[in-house]
Amino acid sequence: MKCSRSIIRRSMLYKTKVEYGDYTMNHVEGCSHGCKYPCYAMMMAKRFGKVKSYEDWCKPALVANTLELLDAEIPRLKKRSIMFNFALLQTHSCMAMMMFVR
Repeated sequence: MKCSRSIIRRSMLYKTKVEYGDYTMNHVEGCSHGCKYPCYAMMMAKRFGKVKSYEDWCKPALVANTLELLDAEIPRLKKRSIMFNFALLQTHSCMAMMMFVR
């Protein structure tokens, strides 16, 4: 699956309350899986006006200004951990990586 849409965000790193990271980020909005039932992430995106429908959610969009945002945001973090979520669109799988900022 190819991402044919892109979006612009004001921030890339979001404070999280999970025990394994201080911040989280996701450089893709939406999902190409097309599961039978909408997931929690889709419901939250719809609730907060990020997407209008499940069909929109199933057309993922890359965050076009990811690198610029990270260049500005990462230097401000000292001794924090960031949880990165990577959606591999072609293989329909996800993986995560943690980075510690010193």
